Amino acid sequence: MRELRRFQRVAFPYRIELACSGRSYQGTLENLSLNGALVELDDRISVPAGQPCTLCIHSEEEAETNSPLQMGAEAIHGSSSLIGMRFAACDDETRGRLLLLVERITSDPDRLEHDLDRIRAYLADYHSAL
Repeated sequence: MRELRRFQRVAFPYRIELACSGRSYQGTLENLSLNGALVELDDRISVPAGQPCTLCIHSEEEAETNSPLQMGAEAIHGSSSLIGMRFAACDDETRGRLLLLVERITSDPDRLEHDLDRIRAYLADYHSAL
């Protein structure tokens, strides 16, 4: 089967909190990329595609920064308690923290660098079109 993902996924056993429509849900981060995440919630809920949410990732970095990594996200797909999320635009500090988190446990640093080059090219094209 052909791989359709645009960015490398890295498995993480971190706890998360997902806030959607005024409710908060606890769960586990199943995998993470520079573009999105797959989370498994402790409760079986349905989050419709397109639903904006806030994802908080609780990692060991949190002890150093005193805050979880928090990002705006959009639900892309879901079934049962698994929810696929795409990250919304974020500030440079948040993007940097995400990159450090992914770099920390990636098994393929070369692919990660390739993903970063693609993101930089996309952003350059986007800003030149404005």
